[in-house]
Amino acid sequence: MAGHTSMDCSRRTLLLGALTAAAVPTRPALLRNRAPEIDRKALVTRHNFHYNQLDGVFQLGNGGAVFNCDATGLQTFAGNIMTDWGWNWSPMPAGYTRADVPITGTYERGRLTGPQIWPAGENALYHWMRENPHRMNLGRLRFVHAGGEPLKRDEVSEIHRDIDIYTCKQHTAFQLRGHQVTVESLCDAYADRLAVRITSSALAAGRLWIFLDFPYPDRTQGPWVGDFHAPEKHQTLVVRRADNWVHLQRLADSSRYGVMLTTKHAAISPDRRPHTWRLIPLTGQNTIELTCQFAPDAVNLQHRRPSFAETEKSTADHWARFWHSGGAIDLSGSSNPAAPELERRIVLAQYQMAVQEAGDMPGAEIGLIGLDQWSSQANMEMAVWHIGHYALWNRWPLAMRELAFYWRIKPIARALAKQLDYRGVKWPKRTGPHGRNVPWYGDNILAWQQPHPIFFAELHYRLAPTSETLELWRDIIFSTADYMASFPTWNNTLKRYDLTPIMPACEHGVTSNSVYELAYWRFALTIAQIWRRRLGVPPNAHWAHVLKHLAPLPMDQGVYVISQQWAKATYTTIRSNHPDMIGVYGMLPPIVGVDPAVAHATVLKTWKSWDWAGRHEYGWDLPWMAMAAARVGEPHIAIAALTAKVHGNHFDVRGINTGGPCPYIPGDGALLYAAAFVAAGWDGGPQHNAPGFPQDNSWNVRHEGLNAAM
Repeated sequence: MAGHTSMDCSRRTLLLGALTAAAVPTRPALLRNRAPEIDRKALVTRHNFHYNQLDGVFQLGNGGAVFNCDATGLQTFAGNIMTDWGWNWSPMPAGYTRADVPITGTYERGRLTGPQIWPAGENALYHWMRENPHRMNLGRLRFVHAGGEPLKRDEVSEIHRDIDIYTCKQHTAFQLRGHQVTVESLCDAYADRLAVRITSSALAAGRLWIFLDFPYPDRTQGPWVGDFHAPEKHQTLVVRRADNWVHLQRLADSSRYGVMLTTKHAAISPDRRPHTWRLIPLTGQNTIELTCQFAPDAVNLQHRRPSFAETEKSTADHWARFWHSGGAIDLSGSSNPAAPELERRIVLAQYQMAVQEAGDMPGAEIGLIGLDQWSSQANMEMAVWHIGHYALWNRWPLAMRELAFYWRIKPIARALAKQLDYRGVKWPKRTGPHGRNVPWYGDNILAWQQPHPIFFAELHYRLAPTSETLELWRDIIFSTADYMASFPTWNNTLKRYDLTPIMPACEHGVTSNSVYELAYWRFALTIAQIWRRRLGVPPNAHWAHVLKHLAPLPMDQGVYVISQQWAKATYTTIRSNHPDMIGVYGMLPPIVGVDPAVAHATVLKTWKSWDWAGRHEYGWDLPWMAMAAARVGEPHIAIAALTAKVHGNHFDVRGINTGGPCPYIPGDGALLYAAAFVAAGWDGGPQHNAPGFPQDNSWNVRHEGLNAAM
């Protein structure tokens, strides 16, 4: 993609800094693992696997582009080609133009008093804004019989499909009408280019072709995203071509992108079917190679066409560097029966995040697999799970690619805050690359995404406590804190600031003074004041006043509750979805207003009372619980949470968390944050190895290259 850079993350020396504010404990030195150096290749390759499900898609990617391939090595029965730049805007509803779309995503003006108020009679625009833009499938590479007849499922047999995550490569072999077919597939680490090598006597016999075809990029879902039966709605233009390559331009609605298809030992020509190009093996050739590159700039698409062997080597070298840098956790010496599965999840989650979550904006819930119910836009409250783990795993350059999104959308965030009569910047709840908030009744009052940039900035400073880091984040932190200090409402009766109206992270409805948001507000405003001191500027008096007078964290019978309004319901009629109460002293470090004893009792109460096995638990709930349990000295609960065999904590054969309404990538990011947390420790934690694991001799935890959490 334009501006795509290598994911290469060389190991860095940790620069230690200290947080000197009384509210934030001094950071200890990184906990060093004294065990011998981990055999990184052995650690990774023991989690290579077979995946013989015919239409089960596997992800080959480079962080910003993913080739989702099925068991044929292409996308014959399922799979999409998705990128972080591939977006489509459907036509506007009748009677509307783009000028009718508020750039901030809302018509509301003035301070918030409740859920979003949407103008009557604007339902068509409301639904258009919720669904647009949506990510699009850029194309489909598939096997067909000579002449174009689709393969049938029962024609493909004896599948042997091997996934090598150490080199980011799939090798598959299968039988097709008496012919053996072998396919090697990979995605270029440095360009949005697929590379495939196919060997079969069916090629030499002239019985097997390959099609590249394109859909109209609507929200149609199935084995492929998009409508392959609406040729009149889009265009595929030839820019230039030769016998063995073709440069195409794709046009659909307002979307434009380029495609370069190249082959060796085959001829490329247009098929009679619209939007379809065919690769026909040359006579007698039983091996063909192809590469297919995609780019947002159709005219200036890179014309260098590397061979399969070149791409294979450069990609393998890249992934070797990836695996031998950053952090590692080796549990192979453990006798605990849960260890192999936990290690598998940790290794495969690193792969999936590096493949799908190192692009140019915070990721979608479904990553780059397909289209989810949120149009594969970014739910910005999930950014902490998509991105935060890179700090603890010493792969921060991957985070910074995504975090640059905050700088790009800052003008829209500032306009939204001003429109709602607040200071600073208000970060969107859900958004696409445009930065505007997507309309939803809770979009303006769900607020736990607001402190995230300050959390990220502090993670960055812990890795690089330099003047450059301070200047980089200065305006983001100050403008974020300005909004946070202007949002609370002064309660003249109780002489305090209330967070109201608020939709808490658990999204059970609208309330006031929700526990996690109150804690996160305290953390972020405290850190913002520390940054002012680091930068040599005086404390902000208004921030200090809000901090001093912010409503207390709601409690009931010695434990924290979601809000005072829901005190009696928290552990009885609610007891599901995100357990906000444990977030105040887990992911977040100790802050003013949090009682450690109450936090400990809250962990015990939540672990016992919550409906962890319910269908409303998400993939980051148990990792969140693990952090809180570890911090309060309950490592048995921490590891029980990470290894629980329940719906929300399930990871499929690919290492993808399924604890959500779709393949749920935030669950992978949360697992990685929690795994580093329990292995490498946290500020003020025990100074022995793996402090978040039970010290019962069943766990032998070796780790290296990890950073301690806050």
